[in-house]
Amino acid sequence: MTTFYAGNTTRPSWGGAASDIDQHLEMYDGIRDGKFEATSIFTALSAQRSVAQQTNNYRFDRLNASDVKGRGVGGDIEAQRVTSDKVNIIVEVMLYIRNPIDYIDDWTAPDYLTEIARDNGTAFAKTFDEAHIIRLQKARSFVAPAHLDKSFNDGISVEVSVKGGTALTETELTQNA
Repeated sequence: MTTFYAGNTTRPSWGGAASDIDQHLEMYDGIRDGKFEATSIFTALSAQRSVAQQTNNYRFDRLNASDVKGRGVGGDIEAQRVTSDKVNIIVEVMLYIRNPIDYIDDWTAPDYLTEIARDNGTAFAKTFDEAHIIRLQKARSFVAPAHLDKSFNDGISVEVSVKGGTALTETELTQNA
């Protein structure tokens, strides 16, 4: 509802000829909003080695297991050897995030480096886990060498049929978001 004196109302926190430019002072306590923090699940489940500034090729060995045997009184003790193999991993892609920072106004601007680093760490954790999930999906086709059959198994793939309800329409998806 507009009154007859609305155009003459003094609005101290608004500027401009029509008093329609917001001039409120902001209160800033340093709160910064960013993405949800995440940590990698696969970091604890896999070994990591750095080849930085050395090579792009890493080698590790696979060892087969020994059989547990038993013998009765006067029986012979059988010797057995442990077979092995080597695996070479070639690093083909380096992952990185680069955030050039302009420090010219650093004396007046808030410092976001901690939050940027946390967000970058979350992005790396997700990418690291996605890479491991892709490797697990590809592991279904792994065939263990015969000389390592006690320690390593062939990959497995199980067909799964999922039955569900009806698909949602685009309107229902938007309403549920």
